[in-house]
Amino acid sequence: MASLQDDTLQAISTDHCDFWYEGGIGPWQQWEKDHKGGQWAEFEKQDPSYRRPGKELGKGNFAKIPNGCPVSKTA
Repeated sequence: MASLQDDTLQAISTDHCDFWYEGGIGPWQQWEKDHKGGQWAEFEKQDPSYRRPGKELGKGNFAKIPNGCPVSKTA
């Protein structure tokens, strides 16, 4: 906070992170296959209980793990 006050640090930012702790709910593996892993907002619109996958995307391929910290159901 002192760095912000004395202008040593002028900006704070974070990665955008659009996945859930409760990720991978619903038929997401088939959705990923059919849609090349994209359009997760459309996947979630199909059913209010569906959640796009999060860290489980990196199972078997570390490079596919999303960055950041996921949101919780209460967020």
